[in-house]
Amino acid sequence: MLAVIGWGYLILGALITIVVATGVAWLHQMLMRWLIFVLFRLYATAVSAGIGSVFGWALSWWLTWKAIGNGNIGMVLSCIGMLGLVLGFGIAGYKGARLLQGSARPESN
Repeated sequence: MLAVIGWGYLILGALITIVVATGVAWLHQMLMRWLIFVLFRLYATAVSAGIGSVFGWALSWWLTWKAIGNGNIGMVLSCIGMLGLVLGFGIAGYKGARLLQGSARPESN
């Protein structure tokens, strides 16, 4: 009699474990897919902003070389140019990363 009750608990426990494990695996997959894409967009933003800063330094050196804006006005122009390029490239990278989002499922012919 005790063996029959024991097997019932074992089977019930196995079924509950299967259902819970399936639910947790599904939830984990959804969270990881969302989180990986969010982290990728942040990465694309940081890399693009870094590229914008390189162009900003090039702009600063060009302004200095051409002697555009002597003194404080040159520094202001340089800072505005750097900020504009970093923000512009960063925003473009953030928005452009959305276009790269694809489906994890293979395309069927």
